Amino acid sequence: MTQCATAKTLNTPENPWAWGKGVNRASHLPEGDRPKPAKKYEKGWESLFMELVKEYSANFAEVKNIILQESRILNLENEVSGMKEEIGELRTLLSNDLFCVIPINTFAPEHYLLNKEISVLIRNLDGEYIASFVDANINVSGDTITEAFQDLKNIILDIYDDLSKTPHDKMGSEIKQQWKVLSSFIEKE
Repeated sequence: MTQCATAKTLNTPENPWAWGKGVNRASHLPEGDRPKPAKKYEKGWESLFMELVKEYSANFAEVKNIILQESRILNLENEVSGMKEEIGELRTLLSNDLFCVIPINTFAPEHYLLNKEISVLIRNLDGEYIASFVDANINVSGDTITEAFQDLKNIILDIYDDLSKTPHDKMGSEIKQQWKVLSSFIEKE
C-alpha cells in the first residue's frame, strides 16, 4: 500500500522543502546562498524613479547620437570607397593612352556661379596629364589627373577675370570667341 503525504506532514520545520507559513524555505541553504530579502523603499521612491528615467533617457539620446554619427561615417566611407574605385578606373583608362571627361559642377569656395556644367577632357600624353576645356580652347598640363584638373579650374577663372576687365573693342576675334564661351558658362557672384 502506498502512503500519501498530507499537507500536514509536508509542512513541518523538519522538512527542508516545506512551503508552509512560518517556515523559512531557504533555511537549509548555506548563509551565502540564501536569497536576500527584497529592498524596502523609503518615502520618495517616485522621485528616485523619475531621476533614473531621466538619466536613462539622456543616455539613450547620447547613444542615439553616437549611432547616427557612426552611420554618417559609414556612408562617407562608402562614398570614398566608390570614389577610389572611380579614380582607379580613370587611371587605368588614362594609362592606356585613352581619355576621360570629368565635369566641373562648381568653383566653390570661389565666388563664381556656373550657368551650365563644364566638361573637361583629360588625356595622358607621354606620362603627363592634359586637361582641356575644349569649347574655350584652354589647356593645362599636370603630373597627376587631380593637378591638371585643379590647374584648369584656376586658369579658367583667371582668364575669365582678365577678359571681363578687357574692353571688347580691344579683343581679337579668337579672344572675343573665348570670352563669349566663358561668359556663357560662368558669371561672378
